[in-house]
Amino acid sequence: GDHRDLHLSLRRQRQMCIRDRITVDTQKKTAVVHDGSDIGGFELQRARWEHVTTNQQLVCGVKFLIDSSAGPLSLTMPYEQAGVVPHVGDIIEVADCKGTWALNNVTLTTNNSTIKFLNQFGNQDHEFILDVAGMYLQFIWDGTNWRILM
Repeated sequence: GDHRDLHLSLRRQRQMCIRDRITVDTQKKTAVVHDGSDIGGFELQRARWEHVTTNQQLVCGVKFLIDSSAGPLSLTMPYEQAGVVPHVGDIIEVADCKGTWALNNVTLTTNNSTIKFLNQFGNQDHEFILDVAGMYLQFIWDGTNWRILM
């Protein structure tokens, strides 16, 4: 009895070590919690905002101060074909840090024709133009679309 209980206990500890851990994603500069219920784990949201001045792909769980004072920008929302990223409920926050979106628009796109932006009225498009100065928006992944929260 004691030997079997010890074996089961050691096996459970090994499973927990693999499943219950925290890693660091050096590209996104965030911690990732692996709980065994979701492939790839869950990213912890950073408290600091990232300053964006060039065209690039955005990442989930990060807040972006988008500066279009030097000219229009084109940003791509995250998506991997395997469906690992984003997770349902992942959020991306963006803000116009220089008040220049009306002058130099920021174009958000998806890199997959089936993924769209969805607003509160049910309108969908694969492109979303940020063209109002001083705006702050959130985009939340619902498993199919990026829902726009204003």
